[in-house]
Amino acid sequence: AFTLRDSIFVNTFADALDSDFSVSTISNSSFKFVGNDSIDYSGSLSNINDIFIYSSKDKGISVGEKSKVEIQNIIIEDSSIGITSKDDSVVQVRDYHNNNLNYIAASYVKKNNFGPAEINFYNYDKPINNEIIVDKNSIIKFNYDSSIKNKVIYSNINSEIIKYIK
Repeated sequence: AFTLRDSIFVNTFADALDSDFSVSTISNSSFKFVGNDSIDYSGSLSNINDIFIYSSKDKGISVGEKSKVEIQNIIIEDSSIGITSKDDSVVQVRDYHNNNLNYIAASYVKKNNFGPAEINFYNYDKPINNEIIVDKNSIIKFNYDSSIKNKVIYSNINSEIIKYIK
């Protein structure tokens, strides 16, 4: 287990932080000009709080291989993909702010020996266009909160992203 706080990662060639099969807390930290993913998890449990990510070439946060990650108060700017959940992983996100991303989120199976992934966004107030990637069995939920009437759930059936409003 580890705790990382009050840290700055700048100008990294590959992933800034790659953590496999760990238990961690990351808080009050910044990641800038990252050559690949800013934070990359596999088989891990983590809490991430008060994070700023600027200019990740690939993903701001990548979560895979049955990881469970909770994210609170994150800003991701000028990156390819904001938050990704893949391969049986579940990501809970509260207070996600983003700007100038190719995709705000992605949820999919990358490795065939794993199942679908899921991302649940709470308190997300930006309009959602086609800025997501989601495979047939994975899910992305926006404003997944019982007190909010207009929940938006994205799934993918027959290679077409479907939007459900409940």
